[in-house]
Amino acid sequence: MDSRSRLLATLFIWTAYVLVITVGIPMIGMMGNMAGFIVILGGAAGFLTTGFFWNWGRLPMAGLGGTLEAEAEKNKRRTRVERVLNSLSDEEVEVLRRRLSADDDELVSLETLMSHDGEVRRR
Repeated sequence: MDSRSRLLATLFIWTAYVLVITVGIPMIGMMGNMAGFIVILGGAAGFLTTGFFWNWGRLPMAGLGGTLEAEAEKNKRRTRVERVLNSLSDEEVEVLRRRLSADDDELVSLETLMSHDGEVRRR
């Protein structure tokens, strides 16, 4: 759920809650404690659903089955690879492309093409 959707859902929840209060407060005289209970229950439900939508103020939710730590690790790896690729010249990128797609169209792993210090291996 992106921020805009969360914001719209939050706006909808609290607008509905304000409507329940404006209708519920005058009914307290007619319904007694039941209307007060409904107002309190609506506030608790609004609080809990808003907290759920905004993930209680933490980082964005991880993908299905993933954890935030796994997402952070993926982002670290992704940025490392992006840093290496951005440091390559156009010629080196072309060489890397050719080496990644071997003659028999079999993909070669990136680890075999890169040395331990992150530099592209030269033939």
